[in-house]
Amino acid sequence: MNVVYLRVSTCHQDVSNQMMGIEKYMEEHQMTIDRVIEETVSGKIKARDRKLASVMDELKKGDTLIVSEVSRIGRNMMDVISNINMLCNEKGCNFIAVKQNYYFKTNDLNSKVMLFAHTIAAEIERDLNCARTRESYLRVKAESNGDFVWGRPKDSGKKLVINPYLSIDDIARQNNVHRRTVTRYVRRYCRDLCYTQGSPYLTLAQC
Repeated sequence: MNVVYLRVSTCHQDVSNQMMGIEKYMEEHQMTIDRVIEETVSGKIKARDRKLASVMDELKKGDTLIVSEVSRIGRNMMDVISNINMLCNEKGCNFIAVKQNYYFKTNDLNSKVMLFAHTIAAEIERDLNCARTRESYLRVKAESNGDFVWGRPKDSGKKLVINPYLSIDDIARQNNVHRRTVTRYVRRYCRDLCYTQGSPYLTLAQC
């Protein structure tokens, strides 16, 4: 089965350009489209929190996932490589990115070499980003004469809306903060709620 996945970031965009390129590619390679999945969601959202996750879960050995470009399936290079690796090496599926002309096939030596090269490139990119962030932090800290505060200052007055019926990740997205901010906030201010390490949900305090 050949499954096409189309994603746009906002409702003001449409998937017609993506679909046009994919249809042209499929026609040139004499391939048919069996299913089309469309989604409107930011690329910053993790794959497991998107419709993409269920699409990948449903794919079976020998199936092919087709996208217009690799950025459709990941937030960054590491995320993309992780998803391609899961598809090709773990599930035995194939993956096509039309714009880059990538065709990753399961149990194919060239595909494995290409995936390995991209993995190394992604790790280098991640290390460089970490180094740049640290350099910026040290530079700003040195120029601030000790007055520099990294991140939101403590007790900045920001209040979070905590809905105990939602998961911690959902609460974080609702408040536009990191999930660790939610757990710290709960420990400090919500004495009727508890957070257990590793749990996706908050629970009522037992004491």
